[in-house]
Amino acid sequence: MSDTVTLALQGEVTLDAFSRAVLHFSRLVDALSSDVAAPEALRWVITELEAGSAIMTARGVGDPVAAASVSTAYIGVGKALERGDPSSLPEGVRDEARAIVAVIDDSVEAVRFETAEADATIRSLEEAFATSGTPEAPPPQPVAYGGVTGRVQTLSSRGGLRFTLYDTLFDRAVSCYLAEGQEEIMRDVWGRMAVVEGLVTRDRVTGRPQVIRDVRGVTVVREADPDAYLASRGILQPDPAGRSPEEAIRELRSV
Repeated sequence: MSDTVTLALQGEVTLDAFSRAVLHFSRLVDALSSDVAAPEALRWVITELEAGSAIMTARGVGDPVAAASVSTAYIGVGKALERGDPSSLPEGVRDEARAIVAVIDDSVEAVRFETAEADATIRSLEEAFATSGTPEAPPPQPVAYGGVTGRVQTLSSRGGLRFTLYDTLFDRAVSCYLAEGQEEIMRDVWGRMAVVEGLVTRDRVTGRPQVIRDVRGVTVVREADPDAYLASRGILQPDPAGRSPEEAIRELRSV
């Protein structure tokens, strides 16, 4: 049961786009909260803010059932926009969702709605708010068991365990979700290079990993010693005894 909501902007995100997305993300969550619970039943707190990758995560504090309902409604909004069918959304929710998607431009490639259980990626305002005809559902994001190598950059254990991995291949943040009771596998992993294994969701256009759910394992990768080259000092110096390399090798073989 998810009690978090995450919004991610993909691409080269400007400060203006990020600030507008944050504003309407907050208003969207407030609107969804008002629909499922009394305003005083929930308080949404930021648990992660990855400005470099334009990812923000909020967790519902208070009534856990209400928080889960908002999380479910939130991903429902994302799925509706992903398939270009926002007509089922309440007007206030639809307006805030439209304002979020409106930040997509030449720099912001896409917007991703994400919870611990699902995610939805929207690539244009026109596709999300199709006004004529029956919207055609986009092909699903590829999901398969696999592993992603990167550095564990952010680790949050408040209200469930979610962490961010910076993929070394694409240099992008990947959201990772542990199954309940797996906290122990994250011991002493923060800030280290690791291979995270689980169900990997990839962007259907770029192939970049976006989310890893049902994490099965986290294996720390041994990093190369940056000073290892110092061990090679002197290997090109002449032999003090004046021997040629061939003579030195023959002497070693005869020992």
